[in-house]
Amino acid sequence: MADRIKFSVKKNNNFYLNDSDREVLLFLYMPVVGSKAYIIYNLFYSLTLATGSFIGDPLLLIDFLSDLNVTDKELNDSLKILRDFKLLKIESKTEFIIYRPMSKEKFRESLAYPELLDNISSVEKKIILDKFGFTKATLDYKHLEYSRDKKTTREFDIERFKVDSKEAGYSVLDSDLVRIESMAKTYSLSCDDCLRLLYESSEEDNKYNVDEMIAIESKLYLEKYEKIKRNNSLKEVNDDEHITFFKKTKPLDLLKENYKGEVPESDQSIVKKLKDNFLMNDELISLLLAYSLATKEGRIRPYSFFEKIALDWRKNNIKTVEDAYYYITDLYSNSSKGSKKTKETTEEWFDNYWSSYMSEKEDKK
Repeated sequence: MADRIKFSVKKNNNFYLNDSDREVLLFLYMPVVGSKAYIIYNLFYSLTLATGSFIGDPLLLIDFLSDLNVTDKELNDSLKILRDFKLLKIESKTEFIIYRPMSKEKFRESLAYPELLDNISSVEKKIILDKFGFTKATLDYKHLEYSRDKKTTREFDIERFKVDSKEAGYSVLDSDLVRIESMAKTYSLSCDDCLRLLYESSEEDNKYNVDEMIAIESKLYLEKYEKIKRNNSLKEVNDDEHITFFKKTKPLDLLKENYKGEVPESDQSIVKKLKDNFLMNDELISLLLAYSLATKEGRIRPYSFFEKIALDWRKNNIKTVEDAYYYITDLYSNSSKGSKKTKETTEEWFDNYWSSYMSEKEDKK
């Protein structure tokens, strides 16, 4: 007689839940994963307490869940939710690995945080935010003054994202596509926005990191909110001054200013390749370099990053620094394709670069 298939659960790195972990699970995770998923996670954890893993008869799981009034459909849905929130890895239909929950700090920076705020009442929100020290950064995402989607209504097309990311040399897992689509919905991101985040989270070998994509977008979203909260009457940015700056500044001069002296050969090579391979002029290269410095904490990204943008610009007929400036500022929105805009913009990436540049300029006086 064939052996009955066993049901198994094990803990990743054999962790133990402390009081802080349990509070995070109860107050932060449960409102977004649901009570059923919360119960299943705790059941799996309890089964592994003795040795860090558990192997038993699937009937045991069925009996436990029947006592808890969890149906088969609720079980399957809950397992997927736990997987999406990185609390569980599904090895097979009967094999599972559970993971320690994020710390409260990591949770606040993750995509789960705005999901939490959208799924709790105002009373719960006050208690939870006070309890975890989030009060100073309380966000009401449903009534947020700032929206990345303020200029145009953009929808995330997952099928287009699959095609475009594949053409760019990425093999995006189906499980990651679910998370990327959720991120796009939460932050009102277009397909191009998500492609930009994909590029920014990856290195030369096209190994992307969805957690970093979410962290980048979440940080930008939160910083933008805090900026508006500090000053609702920000003065308009003079775009003409910015564009003139790029027209007058040579790429190597911009890099010398950043490095306070000699420019690394690797960065010089990037400038040369963009000129040789794409016939890109100095002002466009200077704009790209400034974008990298502003979004990568003062560092220049690998050539593959610039190559992807250069190919995108060629495809969308971006040839002048004016078009490139608004196009990159709109986070690669196709609405800016091939046209010179007159509207003002206060996107965070250039604010960061310009503030740093002007501050250093004042220090030299």
